[in-house]
Amino acid sequence: MKKIVIIGGGASGMVAAISAKKENNEVIILEKNNILGKKILATGNGRCNYFNEIQDVSKYSSTTPKLLKEIISIENINMVLDFFNSLGIIPKIKNGYYYPYSNKSENIKKILEDKIKELGIKVKYNFNIEDISYDNKFIIKGNDIVEADSLIISTGGMASPITGSTGDGYDFAKKFNHTIISPRPALTYLKGNDKLQSIWAGIRVDAKVSLICNNEVVDTEEGELQLTKNGLSGICIFNLSTQAIEEEAKSVEIGINFMPFIEPIMAVEFFKQRKEENCIRVLEGFLNLKLIKAFTEILNIKEDAKIEEVDIPSLIKLLTDYRFKVEGHGSFEDSQTTSGGVSLEEVNRQTFASLKQENLYLTGELLDVSGKCGGYNLTFAWISGISAGLDASIN
Repeated sequence: MKKIVIIGGGASGMVAAISAKKENNEVIILEKNNILGKKILATGNGRCNYFNEIQDVSKYSSTTPKLLKEIISIENINMVLDFFNSLGIIPKIKNGYYYPYSNKSENIKKILEDKIKELGIKVKYNFNIEDISYDNKFIIKGNDIVEADSLIISTGGMASPITGSTGDGYDFAKKFNHTIISPRPALTYLKGNDKLQSIWAGIRVDAKVSLICNNEVVDTEEGELQLTKNGLSGICIFNLSTQAIEEEAKSVEIGINFMPFIEPIMAVEFFKQRKEENCIRVLEGFLNLKLIKAFTEILNIKEDAKIEEVDIPSLIKLLTDYRFKVEGHGSFEDSQTTSGGVSLEEVNRQTFASLKQENLYLTGELLDVSGKCGGYNLTFAWISGISAGLDASIN
């Protein structure tokens, strides 16, 4: 009987275990927490956005982006959908985002847990690993000694360490000569020292934001922008943060367009058509009152000033391309996921088997792949976990 051990009972570990279990093998999950799927409970603000129907490599990042095409494929997307359909999970789809119909992440966790129990997969909770070695078999030393014919490492990265993601998987991978690309926080807020931070703290606005590196726009996002005392937050910022952190050696700025409802080139006409109207009254039609006060003070606009009396180009620049200089970012504790990790060049992109050590597999956030908000990180966890489990069950 073949023995397959999975280290880590998070998203990729749970689906790896389910996929690996066959009548002629034994599957064991070693979990450092006292429950499985702890991080799943926090996803999608407790609703678990577990998939997105818009799938292409632009939603993912890696230091080897060309290899992502081998992973984000139609075959793998269909594999994930078939897997969740087989579990009886009915999706609630909104703007391409998949949620469980219950709108509760605990349902996804419970269904995966129930399947693990149904298949007779063993789970060792509160299992702390001290060492891993290989001598014809894997020998995992911790609370006790566990041997394995195949080993799947699904420990996660370093984001949200309260859930158990503390980076120990990198040390395990290093034991088998894997290269670790420096882990960094991803999907997090961006810090600065902007003169308006004390004024705009607590404001939420719909805006278009651009990531600007050395004065070149490299990416844009649109959505609810959260203006905080520390800097900028919100999903649109999270989606830019991964690349912003990677480019931090350069001059990095966020360009903010507070008028996303109109193309910047049309903003001149917007104000010219209202040239005889009071400037502040016009701004009140779309801009937060705190920001109006700040911007009118910056441009020395008087309360009774008409649009035609204002420096329109300077006003448009403030409203459509306000530059926020990025001077830092949230920590792993403040991040949703991790960028960096085990290089994709060192795993088989179809099976996620190690190219350094036979019968070893690496999945999920442990690998050098990070996705944008919207179910992409979970999608990669499902793809890598299911693929690794299936291959381990037959090889």
